Amino acid sequence: MPEDVERIRRELEEAKETVRIKDQRITDLNKETQDLRGKLDTLQRERPKLKPENLISSFKTALEKMQEGLKIGEGRVDYIISRFDTDLKVNVTLDEQGNINFQLPKLEDIIPPDNLSTLRLSIKPVPKAPAPPPDTVEVPNLIGTPKDAALESIEKANLKAGQITERVSSTAPGTVIEQDPVPYSRTLSGSPIDLIISRVREVKVPNVIGMDKDNATDTIVTSKLTIGKIAEEVSDSPPGTVISQSITASTLVPVESSIDLVIAKEQVKVPNVIGMDRDNATDTIVTSKLTVGKITEEKSDSPAGTVISQSITADTLVPVGTSIDLLIAKPETVRAPDVIGKRIRDAKRVIVRAKLEVGKITEEPSGEPRDTVIKQSPEAGKDVPVGTPMDLMIARPEVVTVPNVTGMPRELAARTLESAKLRVGRIMEKPGREPPGTVIQQEPEAEEKVQLNTSVDITLSRPEMEYIKAEDVPEEQAKRILDFLNSAKTVEEVADAVEFPGERDVGVKTAQQILAARDKLGRFTDLKQVESVRQVGPERFTEIVKALG
Repeated sequence: MPEDVERIRRELEEAKETVRIKDQRITDLNKETQDLRGKLDTLQRERPKLKPENLISSFKTALEKMQEGLKIGEGRVDYIISRFDTDLKVNVTLDEQGNINFQLPKLEDIIPPDNLSTLRLSIKPVPKAPAPPPDTVEVPNLIGTPKDAALESIEKANLKAGQITERVSSTAPGTVIEQDPVPYSRTLSGSPIDLIISRVREVKVPNVIGMDKDNATDTIVTSKLTIGKIAEEVSDSPPGTVISQSITASTLVPVESSIDLVIAKEQVKVPNVIGMDRDNATDTIVTSKLTVGKITEEKSDSPAGTVISQSITADTLVPVGTSIDLLIAKPETVRAPDVIGKRIRDAKRVIVRAKLEVGKITEEPSGEPRDTVIKQSPEAGKDVPVGTPMDLMIARPEVVTVPNVTGMPRELAARTLESAKLRVGRIMEKPGREPPGTVIQQEPEAEEKVQLNTSVDITLSRPEMEYIKAEDVPEEQAKRILDFLNSAKTVEEVADAVEFPGERDVGVKTAQQILAARDKLGRFTDLKQVESVRQVGPERFTEIVKALG
């Protein structure tokens, strides 16, 4: 174990030394880079910039001086420099105008060659071309030039057009494919230049009249021509055959010329669809290889939905696919009446008067009176054809069993009746031994069979009360009661003030009896007169005293 620790320690020290050496090397390289950059900056700032032409001119001058130095003078031979090769190390720069310039380092500039560009030059002598003969011009290159442009170039070169011929060629028609003299040769001013112009290959147009469409197109393509527009026309020729072509047969035309064709169109007889219903008429038209056009409707005495006219007369010969417009009889329409809520007998009379027919009559359980219309189709207000049947649904009373609600509190009794699809009718009160608000009587009685939504009257228990007699009412209180009853002008005023227990109509009747008795007497002078009125009784008299006293 100690040996391993010592070994790891040595390896760590060696690694640290390696890192130190590399860090030192990086530092040295960075310093060298900075020095080199400084030298290049000095070169760019202080050394003159040579343009390429000036550099070459300097070499030319040097070569001329070298050549001059090789001349011996008196003697039978001279020496020349046959070739001069050199590699220059330069700094290449680009000025603001985009021009390339060269900078040459001086001897004292210590710049590694790898940091400069190499400019390799190879200069050798070439013989000078002899001076052209007098009165000659250079022949322009006219190959590939359109004929008119070539003639213009010939004239500008102080030459003239010579013989112009044509030759079939794959080159674009009308361009020069050969010339004589050849381009760039020299010839006397005013000499003729012969031209050969490209001409496309021509072929004879085949006769395709009478062929069917497919054979005609194949024949045209095989003849190295192209298919142009194809139209159709009605003709006595067999349908689908060529009846004319745009270029007459045997005419010489350029390859790939377009040939238009006219094809005979098939004809069919227009069927007679007047009197047919719409579906049969359209089927007949389609079966006859024609198409159905615009279909409109118009009021007519003809049966509704039948064709009363067609756009093209029957038996007329027309091309296949021709469109036939149809006019369909539209029946007279009326507005469906509203018969919901009417008895079936009355509803039938209304339907007949509206020029409609009584349709299917069905029944449905309902709380409405028997034979009352509860639904209709079509719905009221909708425009329908004359004679349209109107279906009706009439009410069929639903019979339910009256539940027993006696002994129940008022709220529970009401919910029980509603669950049985019945209504709470009149609610009355009378003294009873049961807890106040408990149902003590009902009408109809429990287990009776009644119509849906029938009203069930209930009587609620109220506590026994002590009746007040007229002689027990104090004089002052009696005076207030008599003053109110003597001054009351309407039955409702008395009924609203007293609020007799039970249904309102009972209170109204009681008030009517009181005011009638008052009017008969002229006025009440004693409460006993009120107490003795029929319909009042001890209970209602007590309510009057409590309410008005």
